[in-house]
Amino acid sequence: MANFLYPSIKQRMLTGQFDWTTGNIAIILVATGQYTPSINHQTLLDVPASARVATSSILTGKTVDVNVVDADDYLFTYVAGLPVDSVLLVDFGTNDANSWLICHLDEAVTGIPFDPAASPVSIVWSNGSNKIFAL
Repeated sequence: MANFLYPSIKQRMLTGQFDWTTGNIAIILVATGQYTPSINHQTLLDVPASARVATSSILTGKTVDVNVVDADDYLFTYVAGLPVDSVLLVDFGTNDANSWLICHLDEAVTGIPFDPAASPVSIVWSNGSNKIFAL
């Protein structure tokens, strides 16, 4: 599957309900074969708990330059579990029902896929023109 933005977050952007720079955005490492991404998914309720290998803290250094979003690279200090084939970016709310899926990425992240070896894992965003994603 390719990288994509969830249509529900696009709607939230257009109606002023989501702001990249102020949102509580985190990374979820997704287990191979445990989650089938769909553009119809909206919140973490659509992502089985078994698919969530690790969750980051809130991202820092979030920027928007014209139509391109970026953030600081992230270091998971310890990751163990099922093999990882993609990442989700999520705007966390107070529970799964109001934690909005932003995008599914499996091509724009260096080192994906990988098999966790009970060790640190760095998520390095693309330094290309589209960074994390562009609108």
